[in-house]
Amino acid sequence: MARPRAVIDKDEFLLLYRKGFSDQVIAEHFCVHRSTIARKRRQMSLPPIRKRGERGPGTVQKDMPYYAEIFRLLKHVGKYIREETRRVRCEAAAQGNKEVQERLYLLSWLATGVDPAPVPHPVPGKYVQDALRPKSERVRHLLNLEYLADRAGLAGVPGPSIINLARVFKTADEKTKSELVRQAIAEAGYVGVHETVGHVLENGFAGYDNWVELWDRQRDVVLQWVPGT
Repeated sequence: MARPRAVIDKDEFLLLYRKGFSDQVIAEHFCVHRSTIARKRRQMSLPPIRKRGERGPGTVQKDMPYYAEIFRLLKHVGKYIREETRRVRCEAAAQGNKEVQERLYLLSWLATGVDPAPVPHPVPGKYVQDALRPKSERVRHLLNLEYLADRAGLAGVPGPSIINLARVFKTADEKTKSELVRQAIAEAGYVGVHETVGHVLENGFAGYDNWVELWDRQRDVVLQWVPGT
């Protein structure tokens, strides 16, 4: 029995084509082979989006660490992220809300790529003395050391939308590129240095808001245990 013919909606195909998506990207959208899309495009007398020899940064390897692959992509599309983060900060400043400004500034900072923090080598000294009678000063200091130790295994990264941006930045229209960049900034957060691209795409990672909430909860729980706080 012959394989059923793939059904490709003409209007949806044209929408993706006019946005500047290549045959490969459109093929993945419709879950068909690239040759099927190329044949459809030729039937409609449309030229290919990407010219011969015009290549992007290459395929993202799903078994590679997410942060390493993203840092590689930033060499190609980092300028779009930097340009958009400047606009995001200007918009935040215009709102006059200090909390919003701080959040958007930190998201835009993470989206440009932030290396893991250095591994701390503390000498706690007086802060671990008399563990049965803890004081808030000592506990806050130890919490800060835990925070720094955790950050040593994390990198600041833009969200997965940057992968789509890297695939279409040479061909997509400005509106499409801007939307993808905005999404990548909004999704920015922290990722473990050993978390793979495949794992992140399937499970996500700790967005900035989730990260702050996690450490706020951790601090509150620990300080509730400390006498006199």
